[in-house]
Amino acid sequence: MSIKKLIETEAEISIHVHPEDMSVRGNYIISGNLAYDKQCEDEVIAEMEWNEWAWCVVEVKAQWEGLTASTILGGVAEKNEQSFRENGYFDDMKHEAMTELVEQAKKIAQKINN
Repeated sequence: MSIKKLIETEAEISIHVHPEDMSVRGNYIISGNLAYDKQCEDEVIAEMEWNEWAWCVVEVKAQWEGLTASTILGGVAEKNEQSFRENGYFDDMKHEAMTELVEQAKKIAQKINN
C-alpha cells in the first residue's frame, strides 16, 4: 500500500474553532450598501454571544503516527460545524492538510531509505 493510501485510510481529521481577532465591521460583508452591511454585521455580532461559529478562525488538522499537518481559515461565519463541513471549505482544507501530511511522511521515508 502506498504512503498516500495508508494515510488517507488511517489519518485522524479534526476541526478546531478559534476566536477571530479580526473585526466583523468592514470584513464580514462589503455590498456597497452601508445600511445593509451594518445590519448584517450587527446580526453576526449578536450571534457571537452564543455561537462560536458566528465569527471565527477554523483549523482543520490531520494527524497520523505522530505527524501533524493543519490549515487555517479566518473570517469564517457559519451557523455550526455541519454547515461549515457542507460549504466546500472543509473539503479543501482537509485536502490541503492531508497533502502536507503525506509530504511529511514521504520525507521521513526517503531519509530512512537513504
